[in-house]
Amino acid sequence: MIVKKNKQELMAPLTSFDWSEADPNQCVTSSLDTTCTIWDMNTQQAKTQLIAHDSEVLDVAFSQGVNVFSSVGADGSVRMFDQRVPAVPVLELQAHTNHVSGISWAPHSSVHLASCGDDGQTLVWDISKSIPVKQHVCDKPVNNLSWNSADTSLIGISTGCDIQALAI
Repeated sequence: MIVKKNKQELMAPLTSFDWSEADPNQCVTSSLDTTCTIWDMNTQQAKTQLIAHDSEVLDVAFSQGVNVFSSVGADGSVRMFDQRVPAVPVLELQAHTNHVSGISWAPHSSVHLASCGDDGQTLVWDISKSIPVKQHVCDKPVNNLSWNSADTSLIGISTGCDIQALAI
């Protein structure tokens, strides 16, 4: 199954996507045009599209629930959205000093997520407090990250040609 807009509609390049684990018929995409789009795979149509950031959206990830997702962007922010109220972010986190390139929800917690960026920071956030609770700093940009689902005390990050495992 391929989901795409019809020929009359222009679609900006996509930067990332994530499947909803709570609803496998739903995925979210992020785009260079500042938007995130929720797709219904049953109908092959966009359910919701929203302007998520002030510049390019670089990564996106669903939370454990069906309605909430987070995105990161070239504007340096981490934003959380609830698709039941898509007009504005329900939370905005600021601690990065440059583009934020990756995001990953903790597989063991609904209130923890990790972000990484061009400033070399990997931050673990407690969204109930809106603050980073852990920080790791590299001397080069961090391109992407992934929480280890088997050992939730580990986060993997990629920096240029390196991969590192961080103990949280």
